[in-house]
Amino acid sequence: MLLIFCSANAFSQNDTISVPRKIKEKPTSEYLSIISLIASPEKYYGKRVSVTGYMITEFEGTAIYLSREDFDNRIYKNSIFLLIGKGSDYQYYNKEYVTLDGTFIQGNGHMGLFSGMLKDVGYIIRKH
Repeated sequence: MLLIFCSANAFSQNDTISVPRKIKEKPTSEYLSIISLIASPEKYYGKRVSVTGYMITEFEGTAIYLSREDFDNRIYKNSIFLLIGKGSDYQYYNKEYVTLDGTFIQGNGHMGLFSGMLKDVGYIIRKH
C-alpha cells in the first residue's frame, strides 16, 4: 500500500507555473453618446466604444439610432450603421433600446446614409 501511495506522489503534476502565461485582455470600450460619435468622428476612429440607443435590424439597415423618433422619421444622420457578423442572433434586439460596443469607423456608414459605422460588435444588452 505504501508503495502505491509513493508512486502516485512521484507522478503527480506540480500546480505551480514556472513561466507566467500571457492572458489576452478583453478590449475595453469608452462609453459615450451617439451624439459624441456624430460630432467628433475623427476623435473615435478605430477605437472601441459603447453607446446606447434605439436598435433596428433590417436588411442593409441594421443601425443604432439616437432615439425611436429618429428612426420613425428616418433621420439616418442620427444613427450609426452596425456591421454584425452572420450567425449572430441580433434580431432579438429589433426595435429595442440597447447598449452595445464595437470599433468605430468614421464616414457615412453603409451606402452613405449613416453617420459612421460600428464593426466587430462585441456585446448587445437590452435596456429595460
